Amino acid sequence: MILVSPLFISLIGAPASGKSYFLTTMVWELRRLMPKLKLLFSDADPLVREISLRGLRQLGGEDATAALVRLLKDPEPNVRAAVLKQLAEEPSKEMLEKVAQYVKDEKDADLVVHAIRFLRSGEGPVVIKSLMLLLEHESWQVRAEAAEGIGKTIDSSVPDTLKADAYVALIRLLEDEDAFVVSRAVEGLSDSDMEIAVKPLAAAAEKHPDLATHIIIAMASNSAMRKKALPYLQKFRKHENPSIRAAAMAGLSKGNLIGAELIVGLKDPAAEVRITTADIVFNRLESFRRTSARKLQNPDQNQSGMVFSGEAEIVFEPTESLTAKAIKMLFGSKKKEPLEEETDVEEPVVEESESPETEETVPDAEKTEPETEAPQQNEWDRWLVAYYKGKGRESWQEEMVEPLTKMLEAKDQTERILAAKILVTLGKGDVALPVLREISTADPTLRGHAVAVLPWLVWELRIEMFGFLMKSIGEKGDFSGLIGSMIEVPDRRAAEHFWKLLAAEGIKLDRAAVLRGGLVKAYFKDNYYSPSDVDPATRLELATVARPKAESGSELQRLVALTLLAVAKPKTAAEVADKILVDETASKELRGDAFQVLLLTREQKGAVETAVAGMAGDSEQRRRVALLFLVNGTSSVRNFREAFYIRTTGENYDPFGSRRSGTPIIPGPPSGLKAEHVRPLIDDDDPKLAALAGYLLTMFAESDGMEPLLKSWRQKKDETQLSKLVYRAIAVLDDPAHVPVLKEIYAKLDSWEKRDFYWTIRIMSGPEILKFRKQIRDEVGMSNLR
Repeated sequence: MILVSPLFISLIGAPASGKSYFLTTMVWELRRLMPKLKLLFSDADPLVREISLRGLRQLGGEDATAALVRLLKDPEPNVRAAVLKQLAEEPSKEMLEKVAQYVKDEKDADLVVHAIRFLRSGEGPVVIKSLMLLLEHESWQVRAEAAEGIGKTIDSSVPDTLKADAYVALIRLLEDEDAFVVSRAVEGLSDSDMEIAVKPLAAAAEKHPDLATHIIIAMASNSAMRKKALPYLQKFRKHENPSIRAAAMAGLSKGNLIGAELIVGLKDPAAEVRITTADIVFNRLESFRRTSARKLQNPDQNQSGMVFSGEAEIVFEPTESLTAKAIKMLFGSKKKEPLEEETDVEEPVVEESESPETEETVPDAEKTEPETEAPQQNEWDRWLVAYYKGKGRESWQEEMVEPLTKMLEAKDQTERILAAKILVTLGKGDVALPVLREISTADPTLRGHAVAVLPWLVWELRIEMFGFLMKSIGEKGDFSGLIGSMIEVPDRRAAEHFWKLLAAEGIKLDRAAVLRGGLVKAYFKDNYYSPSDVDPATRLELATVARPKAESGSELQRLVALTLLAVAKPKTAAEVADKILVDETASKELRGDAFQVLLLTREQKGAVETAVAGMAGDSEQRRRVALLFLVNGTSSVRNFREAFYIRTTGENYDPFGSRRSGTPIIPGPPSGLKAEHVRPLIDDDDPKLAALAGYLLTMFAESDGMEPLLKSWRQKKDETQLSKLVYRAIAVLDDPAHVPVLKEIYAKLDSWEKRDFYWTIRIMSGPEILKFRKQIRDEVGMSNLR
């Protein structure tokens, strides 16, 4: 028995390393040494206080709780601070009421803040009442923390009457002299449904202009407050403080803004207000554009109203919707002539021999490259030309041209570039595009504004602007946003340019992945996430273009083309992959990619045979990919070079298969695989691969495969798939020594996982496993296991 009491005393002033060792080994003695805790908690070394308190918490029980309460009354602030810090790190419901009582008498503001942070970990009336009392504390920091705490802890467990009292207390706090405290009160009220908060919130916005934006947006965003807040927002729109006017405009944008109000905002004498208004206008036009583009691409789908991305619907004028008018002007009705025959819209003349722009032409399968078409307008170009000319626009939008043109001469570059963006949508590219180029070159941080206008440009202007921006970004810049904007409205013509960029010397993998995404959308449009829905003609067109590039393009161009072929035409992809696999001039990486494509594109039996052949071969890279495939199935080989994930439409290989209800699961090795193919990999430097190899080895009843498998499992016990491999391996080996592992896995399984677990270990024998299976039947019920 260690003489603990003298050692405790000797710890004061001892080196930190010695304190840590002795305190950790003597935690179990703390209960006997409660009277001496004060000496430890008043030690200047925080390590002593922390370890001692942690040990006390581990003891638990009424004695420990009582000791903590006494320590909260200790005259030494360091002791109280240590207790509160520990409570905040490891919240305890038992201590909520004790701490709520403690904060009533604590004079040290910093310690009260620590206590609040602990109280915020709880919930219910005790917490809310305690925090409400602190809203009148003399310390601004305490008031702010309490206000924030109330906002974060009000939930369904708080009675409505107390909830109302808490919100009223926060409303009173809006009169606080400290702006930060007011901001926390506003935050706490943002989710309330109390209309009575609107007037005090408006008054707080007047008093604290720096908070006006935050307060006004809070009122406008709250559906319960918005209607009552409208008169205040309209009043703020005319406020002498430009920051408040700008905030009011932003707040009004959450509801309805008519065109006349936007014109006023664009003409405001303050740049801050003009910038806010211009941003609102462009975002609204963007929402309208997206809706119109969806309608053009999917004319048979029901497009009810304007669909906004994170924005509320805005009625520009209390008349027929802008979307409806635009569609009517563009497509007309049965009584109107088609738009392309109207004489007031200037369009390039199309020769009679050319196919109509609205029809997709499937390239001849025998051709290796698509024919280069003369520049022509597609459906989206015609929509844009019509919109430039005023088709579907309200009269107030024409009034924007004058103030926006004036804004082009502003000193603020953000104001200039926002004005230019809107002018592009109005068909004023001749004056707006030079400004966009100038500013995006001078200030790369504003380049995103120039990128955003690409969908608003007809093809000739769009591709010209795209080339300029690509040059501006350079060879090493991030061009993902540019590619995304270029293909925002899917356009097959963009594919040719993306292919050229892929062929550029020295292109990096991250850029290739972005370009592949652009190509997928260019061909598949909105079905890029679901290739099975893509029509056969489009698949053939893509395959016709991609095959020659997969066979003889640059390294990354071949990779991208090969993976696109795997999606569009799996059999063609397999043919090309077979050739690459034996092509000694191809890089090792590309041959590995080809092997991966074969696993994805061959029917299930052929894919397994390919994987087994890979395991038996001399390529380390293929053995690793084959191992992943044979253990985890098709989903494990969809990721190429950690750069992009592909979806294919062929058969998926599931090594776990399916079972008939009420029958045992009998794991086994894949057909054709031999133990000697697997054994070399159990010593792989990659623990994950070694574990997978160990699993496959156990399928041959080779017990030495368990060591790497269990080693990996012990490090990642929460990984469901790994646990499944472990219990399947144990079942095949039928070794009673591993029953404790089975019990540990079982204890963490969800109810739906226990069925497969039970029917897998059903093949094991011996008294211990029989007893364990009975336990499972008793706990889960046999009917739930079938």
